[in-house]
Amino acid sequence: MDCLKGKISYRYCAGDDLPGTLYINDLPGISTLLLNDLSTQELESFDAVFQKIERLSLSSFKAKLDRAMSENYNTTHSLYTSPQYDLIRPLQHSVIGSYVNQVIEIPTSKYTTARIKNVKFFSLNEYAGAYLEIVDLLTGRNVFTVPTIAVQKGINIVEVNRELDTVFKSNYFAIRLNAEFLDLAAFYNDGLGDCGCNGNLRQYPASITQQFEKDEVTLMPLSLEDVRATNSVYLAVDFEYFCDISKYVCANSGMFLRGLLYEYGANVLNEALNSDKVTWAVRGNPVQKRETMEEFYNEAANEMRSSIKKIPFNSLCADCYGKNGNLSYANMLA
Repeated sequence: MDCLKGKISYRYCAGDDLPGTLYINDLPGISTLLLNDLSTQELESFDAVFQKIERLSLSSFKAKLDRAMSENYNTTHSLYTSPQYDLIRPLQHSVIGSYVNQVIEIPTSKYTTARIKNVKFFSLNEYAGAYLEIVDLLTGRNVFTVPTIAVQKGINIVEVNRELDTVFKSNYFAIRLNAEFLDLAAFYNDGLGDCGCNGNLRQYPASITQQFEKDEVTLMPLSLEDVRATNSVYLAVDFEYFCDISKYVCANSGMFLRGLLYEYGANVLNEALNSDKVTWAVRGNPVQKRETMEEFYNEAANEMRSSIKKIPFNSLCADCYGKNGNLSYANMLA
């Protein structure tokens, strides 16, 4: 959770406090002298020590938050996953033309994430010069490109693993394969089209013309009736749309900072207890340091549980499982 980076800092001088920031040396037993004395040959400066503590603390805090959430909540609640595709048999194939396109239409939702995992296509010939791109049709921005695909006969899988930025009320992304010299076979998909929720999340084949120098994009999708009548596409897009609690944590980071502060403090003391440096700040009072470290870890866990209880899970995301496709709210309780 990079959004929490910099929310915990250390105070050089009194009066230098920044709004929305907590300071590690406000905790008992943590001092700038201790941080400075923890510097080593590898970590030569005060700042380098703190950066190491920050990396450790953000990593351990996220792992503990994920574990605490998963004990009580389904935090990977999927709102939409692409149905399975099957080849139409006997094979329906033709040389397509310059491009074959699949469009995904995604509504904006504050705490959701859309991700394309991979794109599959079935070719009846080999060709070394194909390429695939994902284009944001509202901005004309190319968000992902595979510049050269060595197409083999049979199934080809292009790994994408890319999250899509959804900032508009409706967002349109085109997955485009340069298919000018490809003989492609069609897939059958009985779930293609409308998800029936979330303000109309859809995917469909489309004809697209682009004139980005004039800032114009023309989108000519097949009607949903045509899609359902044919149920055939040439690109099988593995796509998912899911509740993303990390976005809620980032948007409401203030709820989680006390727990994160204690995580930082505990990791500083753990570093001191395992250090080879021989100074009073580092080696003095080891029993007290260990007791304080354990107290900080417990406080971090208590603060985390308190914060999780405040998350309005039942209204964070809308799902696709309402009767007759009506919008209903995802019950995140396991």
